[in-house]
Amino acid sequence: MPITPPPDAPDPGPSRVDRRRPRGTNAKSVETSGESVESTSALDSVESALRLLCAGPDPLALDCTRIGHGLPRQVPLVELRDLLLARTTTKAAREAVWRRLVIAAQTDDPAWVIGAVGVALPGLRRAAGKLMKDYTGDPDDIDAEMVAAFTARLKTIDPDAGSLSLSE
Repeated sequence: MPITPPPDAPDPGPSRVDRRRPRGTNAKSVETSGESVESTSALDSVESALRLLCAGPDPLALDCTRIGHGLPRQVPLVELRDLLLARTTTKAAREAVWRRLVIAAQTDDPAWVIGAVGVALPGLRRAAGKLMKDYTGDPDDIDAEMVAAFTARLKTIDPDAGSLSLSE
């Protein structure tokens, strides 16, 4: 039997589902000081940044021939993400790629931090979705925390520790 709130209870506002943007919508409109400002989820922002870094004649790419495990050529990170998700990619190949991504994020150009977070987006989105199940706050807060936590851990994780990739 559903519980009915007392008549003087404050309105809880829209449900979590009501606050979600429709799928494929990248931004939401937010009112601040009478002005409408476009807001984008942190995960969506990483996706956009990764796509920009991988566009053009000199995309952010990993030289997979140096990694081995049957991986092909220099692979732009957007394509590499799809390659890592393929069932035909071995756990050893995933581990080797993630080891190289972690090293690059820790020692190379800061673009590699965005690159590593971008390659991790499918897993970060899945984890954020699980956290949102019973969450009544703004879903963008969870997305922002996912990016912040992953980025912080990326700076300190030992690339030789193993189990860097999450294989199902």
